Amino acid sequence: MSTADKQPAESFQSERVDTELQQVPLSSIVVRPTDFSFRDDDQLDVSSEGLKSLAEDIRVHGGLHTPVLLKRLPDGRFLLLDGHRRYHALQSLVAEGVEGFTADVALPAHVIVSDASELAIVARAVSANVQR
Repeated sequence: MSTADKQPAESFQSERVDTELQQVPLSSIVVRPTDFSFRDDDQLDVSSEGLKSLAEDIRVHGGLHTPVLLKRLPDGRFLLLDGHRRYHALQSLVAEGVEGFTADVALPAHVIVSDASELAIVARAVSANVQR
């Protein structure tokens, strides 16, 4: 059993997850929904009314205003930790060929720069969703 497995849940909630605000190209983001998505598949379906509405809002406002949460991977790409609906809405705009939205469109992103545990990162992502 690792040290992390022995720590109480409260310690993960208080562990610092330091981030830096960056602009990250959509094409450099990797999605692993089985690890970090807390949404049902129907909430991420581009034909759902909720996602269509979000995509329209992003289009009208010229991009995202709420940053996604990312972790840099060793290969230089970024793992999406929070912001799956925003990511999929942007992907739908790219797929539809909406002017101004390409695979290289830059997203505002909080990129984790600290050496936080995955449990602390998940706790932060869950907390962000609960706050919304």
